[in-house]
Formats: sequence, structure tokens, C-alpha cells
Amino acid sequence: MGFLHKFKKIYFWVYLVWPIIKNFFPKIKVLSSIETLEKIRKTNCSCVRLGDGEFGILKGVGGPGYQKMSVHLRKALLEVLTNTDQNVLLCVPEPFDIEKMTAYTKRARYHWIAIICKFFPYLRQNLRQDYEYGNTQMTRPYIDQHEKSIAGQIFNDFKKIFFARDIVIVEGEKTRFGVGNDLLSGAKTIRRIEAPAKNAFEKYDLILQASNKIPKDALILVALGPAAKPLILDLSRKGYQALDVGHLDIEYEWFLRGATKKIPIPGKYVNELKKGREVRDEINLSQYNVEIMERIE
Repeated sequence: MGFLHKFKKIYFWVYLVWPIIKNFFPKIKVLSSIETLEKIRKTNCSCVRLGDGEFGILKGVGGPGYQKMSVHLRKALLEVLTNTDQNVLLCVPEPFDIEKMTAYTKRARYHWIAIICKFFPYLRQNLRQDYEYGNTQMTRPYIDQHEKSIAGQIFNDFKKIFFARDIVIVEGEKTRFGVGNDLLSGAKTIRRIEAPAKNAFEKYDLILQASNKIPKDALILVALGPAAKPLILDLSRKGYQALDVGHLDIEYEWFLRGATKKIPIPGKYVNELKKGREVRDEINLSQYNVEIMERIE
């Protein structure tokens, strides 16, 4: 059974379906991580990242385990996908620009090939060839990259965006973005809105209401899974700059440790690992607790 499952999950998509599908996949333009961050710095735009979880919800087959699917969420994500507001940079996975897939590890390439094959009709119909997408993987510049030396530059580019800004982080419980590392060390101030770690979209109205209290000159960083996407769109329409930074902090922790695979991080929620979801308070949270301006349960 294990062999058959592996064959279906990997070899079926990679060796049987992909050689055909790739010839019909739309040729879209996805900026590199460095180009994406440069555009954000130059234009002060907001950005939304749509990954495999969001496309799973859009297609109606399911999303990440920490967020229930709903008609309302699917509709909200569709509004994000079809948004034409120039103040919001829409980001999709760089491997959707299939010539760039070689930049990723074998495991990551196989993952994205399977995603493209499974979602092929939906992606072909809904991805725009007249749009220059940002790169969702800018917040994942380390563990899945074949060439890991570029990660340091990308993290430094993020730090430049954060530098001297009043930052408000809207995050899931136990995400603890930037706690215990220097990712936000250049920020002028740091405040936080803590939302539920699971099914945050169920509390969307409360999260939006709390976010509307943030001063307009603050930079809002959102790490909230699928719920982050419509939130950023709504905040941008109200004049805020909001960035979708999901996964960035954990990738930075892996980078600092020189990790060669995904590992749990003490005191922080790592959804992709079973042990990473068992979070114990093993880090100093005194400053973190001071920074919280509102908790939504």
C-alpha cells in the first residue's frame, strides 16, 4: 500500500501527467523574490500571497488543516484572485512560472508539479498572462531553495522594509512573529493583534474591526493563513499598507539554525510538522505580552 500511495502521489503526477500538462500550462510571469521585495519597497504597495492552500479552497477540494472551508471564504479568496487594485500586488508560487522551477529542491519541485497537475484546469482558466505576479515564495526563501545562499539577502531586504516603521502584526496565537530573533530589530515600534490559530476566518469581522483601529501610517504584517488574504485586501482599500508574511519568521528561524529540513521551533507554532503544533512556552514572552494590543478568541 505504501508503494502504491507513493506512486500515485509522486510518480503518477511527475512522470505520467506532467510531461503532457506542462505543454498546455499558461506562460505567466512571476517576479523573483528579490524583484517582488524591490517592487514593494519602491511602491509601498500591499501584497497578498495565494499558495496551494488557497487554490485548494478556491477549487473546492480543501485547504490547510487549520482553516475550515466555507462558501464565504471561497468567495472572499476569489475576490482577491480577481482583484485589479494596483495598490495590492497579487503573489502566486514562483514554480507556476515553470521555467523557474529548477531553483527549488527535488522535493519542492515534485510538490509543485503535483499541485499544478491537480489544479490544472482551474489554474489555466484563472491565472492571467497579462499580469506580473509577485512571488509567494519570498517568505519561504530558505528550506525549499536549491541554492540557499540567496536567503540571507532576502531576509535583509525584508528588514529594510521593516526598518524605522511602526509595525502592527496580525497573527495567529503562538505564531509569535519575530519573537526571539532580530527580524524586527530595526522597527520603530511593534504592536500585535492576536487572533485564533485555527479557523481565524470565523472571527474575520472581529479581526477587521480590531485592525481598523491601527494608525494609517503603520505597516501591518499579517500571518494568518487564508484569512490573511481578504483582510489585506480590505485594509488596503482603507488606505493601509499590509503585507502577507506567513511562514517568514519560521523560515528565518530555520535559516539561523542552518536547518537542512523542516524542524520544530521552540515556543512557536509550525503547522507543517506534527511536533511543531505542540507548542510549549519555551521562550521569553515578557516583551511579546506587552506588545499585544488586542486578543481575539
